Amino acid sequence: MPRYAAIDAGSNAIRMLIGDFDPEKGRAGFKRVLYERRTTRLGAMEAGRVSRKSMDATLHAFKEYCRIISLHEPALIKAVGTSAIREALNSKDLLREVFYETGIRVEPISPEREANLTALGVACFLPTLPPSSLILDIGGGSTEWVLLKEKTLLNDRGTGLARWGSIPVGVVKLWDRIKGAADWEGVLRGELSLFSSALKEAVSSLPVDALSLVETGGTASTIAMMDLELDGYEHERIHGHSVSLEKLRDIYGRIKKLPLPERKRLRGLPPDRADLIMPGIGLTIIIMEVFGVNRITVSDAGLPEGIIIDVSRA
Repeated sequence: MPRYAAIDAGSNAIRMLIGDFDPEKGRAGFKRVLYERRTTRLGAMEAGRVSRKSMDATLHAFKEYCRIISLHEPALIKAVGTSAIREALNSKDLLREVFYETGIRVEPISPEREANLTALGVACFLPTLPPSSLILDIGGGSTEWVLLKEKTLLNDRGTGLARWGSIPVGVVKLWDRIKGAADWEGVLRGELSLFSSALKEAVSSLPVDALSLVETGGTASTIAMMDLELDGYEHERIHGHSVSLEKLRDIYGRIKKLPLPERKRLRGLPPDRADLIMPGIGLTIIIMEVFGVNRITVSDAGLPEGIIIDVSRA
């Protein structure tokens, strides 16, 4: 079975997935060989530029991934860059350094392409996904949403999308706006209110009756880990887990009272996400309220899986 390596250079973390995939067998033909994640905070910019610290962390992650990938000998390596890569004034410098140091060429992808590939990965790995599903990917620098018209993604490379959208709000950007503020919760409420208004405008014409909400990305996986009180990352338990709006409000209410050092010790919450979890859960709650849904399903598959499925058909 052909082996592929996918790298997602996101605004908060660089994710790598090595997988074997036979497109003729669909989900049954996909085997996750290795998954790695490194936090680099590309989206924490200074005057519109990626900081030298984040660039160095990103280079280190790519070098490490390059070494790991060489041990697995994939047929193809595909790396993409999302919000931070799209927006940073010095992203070309970063991508040039990555290519010079590793030989890996990172392709900046549009929000539409990102949404399409994410939906492709989610649809493959959630076989019970109903047609009226809204797929949500809360990232570090932007939030993409996809409404499925019908579950034809695996057959037609994404033309089953009824609507898609991207809003330039993510957890890294939100954290940068609230950290250090005396009334950080008030600032966050204000930012989330603006997000809510933008989201309502973006999706005002969507058919939302009996809508199912599926969330993917770091925030979603962390929510599942906290709800399950996991001691570490467990893909099989996270993927497909569902969380109620009531439970999310309870988690949010408990952790907002804790200072950051105490939050880092909470079971199920990775220390490197202890700052971002507040805006992440806040965004999720806002979106559930906007659509009137009482439960989300967590997909621990998304963009990296979508990349592999896509390149396997090239």
